[in-house]
Amino acid sequence: ELQIVPPKGMDAGGGTATLVAWFGHEFIELPADCPSSGRLEFGPLPPDCTYQMQVKVPGCVSTTSDVLCFRPGLRVMKCAIQPARAGGINGTIASKAGQPVPNCKVSVQSPGRVFSCTTDDAGSFHIDGLPMNDTRLFVSAPGYPGTCLSVPKESLDSAMEIRLEDGWSVIGSIVDARGNPLAGEPIHGAVHPHADDDVWHSSQSAESRSDGSFEIGPFATGDVVEITDVRSAISCPVRQTEFCKLVRPELQMADLELELINAASGSSVSGDALVKIECGRLSTASRQLTIRSGGLV
Repeated sequence: ELQIVPPKGMDAGGGTATLVAWFGHEFIELPADCPSSGRLEFGPLPPDCTYQMQVKVPGCVSTTSDVLCFRPGLRVMKCAIQPARAGGINGTIASKAGQPVPNCKVSVQSPGRVFSCTTDDAGSFHIDGLPMNDTRLFVSAPGYPGTCLSVPKESLDSAMEIRLEDGWSVIGSIVDARGNPLAGEPIHGAVHPHADDDVWHSSQSAESRSDGSFEIGPFATGDVVEITDVRSAISCPVRQTEFCKLVRPELQMADLELELINAASGSSVSGDALVKIECGRLSTASRQLTIRSGGLV
């Protein structure tokens, strides 16, 4: 039997309790919804088992008991739970020169929810109601590279002062195989994950100008940016101060000889063993073609 002892002024209603019992190399889980009284009964349990209780109640910290040994007869186990404490993040965001940055988006990702706000004219921000866990703070401001900061739970409720770096931009050009500039082409830039984490910190997009040139940014110092010609999927990594030149491969006519086989019978679909078709203008990098015949794909 389990008796949940909630904080004063609260009850256990709406929560869940799960008893995990181990016997030999096997285990069973017995979940149950918590009544307002907080009193539940589990069983029957196999002899010679050990068990553990896991309790989750809205507004309280999830609680897991010690591993206990089963004893014959009814055993009452009390589980006291504590209210969940919410934290907050507040501070100011400024440029490298110390000027406040207004209209800056600040967001915190928490399991199942995203908390966000926008800085005021003084560059101040405040987010309440955060779980007391280690978290990441994402900062996005026009004209500055995206910033990701790790915030340990011990630093919640402490004022932060964040200085944004001056960013750099990728300068480049896109041409066809003969060196002719390509205008109005979509170009995408994505920052590679840093060595100490797996977060793609920022991405930007732009179109090439009439002379084929483009500029994408800003990005942070030390970022390695993957620049991609969206139409051809040709890409290359670029570091700060490097010029990026994208050369789109030449398109050419391609004739394919295809033998269409009925998968069930193994026989040719058409009267001739080979069906020659003209596919039109395909990139030499193309490796996939969809064929539709008689309602089949």
